[in-house]
Amino acid sequence: MNSRSEILLVFALVESAIWLSGISKPASWISGILALFAVIYYWCKYPGRLESIFHPCKFKKIDYCQMLMAFFACGTAIMVIAELGNPKIFSQPNLARRFAVSVLFYLGNALWQQALLNGYFLPKMDQAIKDKAKAISAIGILFALAHLPNPVLVPVTAIGGMLSAHFFRKTKNIYILIIAHAILAVAVMYLLPESWHHHLRVGPGFFRWNP
Repeated sequence: MNSRSEILLVFALVESAIWLSGISKPASWISGILALFAVIYYWCKYPGRLESIFHPCKFKKIDYCQMLMAFFACGTAIMVIAELGNPKIFSQPNLARRFAVSVLFYLGNALWQQALLNGYFLPKMDQAIKDKAKAISAIGILFALAHLPNPVLVPVTAIGGMLSAHFFRKTKNIYILIIAHAILAVAVMYLLPESWHHHLRVGPGFFRWNP
């Protein structure tokens, strides 16, 4: 099976796990487990891919500065939209404490998503699409499609997915990406109106959300 076929198969399994959750829990679990096995098989077959995720390359100040500036701009945009959408959002009681605790709890989810994005889909996409810019764009599209039909998360993850893949290529530093991912996700959850993003739910869960 070539790289493009493998990408489509694993992505289809991930999407099946998400969308079947509203129809059949067993079928959803089976799809999710099959996707997990496919990724683990790839990492076992090419152990260097998994190991490389957690070993940043030689420090390049310019790359880290660009990465921090990019994610700072994303965070600023979220805060500006939050201020326009709900000016009282920053007056929530204990916002800073609840925000920090939520970021800590979200780190595990961010780790898995970043490992899957940069440890599986990115190298596979690089094999399937030789043009690096097109491969980055394809990563953003896949990441966005995985968050349908959420109208907030689709554009956020499209941009975030492309930025993550781009800066992982440059720095191989997944740790900063995990932290940035968690902070931005929690920022969306707490600062933007919940009626917009339905508590970050995707798939059928988006429609089952109750305020």
